[in-house]
Amino acid sequence: MQIPHTCNNGTSFVLASARCPAAIEPIISNYGLTCSIIAFSGGLILDENRSVLYEKGFTAKDAAYTRSDWIVKDPSDPRVLFYHSRQ
Repeated sequence: MQIPHTCNNGTSFVLASARCPAAIEPIISNYGLTCSIIAFSGGLILDENRSVLYEKGFTAKDAAYTRSDWIVKDPSDPRVLFYHSRQ
């Protein structure tokens, strides 16, 4: 894959996704990247140290998930990378 090679040559790389940061991290780790991420379709931007650069949330009335939680109906769905029960 060219991304790690490109990043090591000084080119900036930002991974953007509609997913939460916890669902993006395994991808970053898998490729050994150090990069900023854009999560929640632009609602959260974190630098390479995971400091918040920008955050636009929802009101409590409108929120369906938080910055660190991803709510799913079926945790066995193959699109779910990990599952943690709060029970």
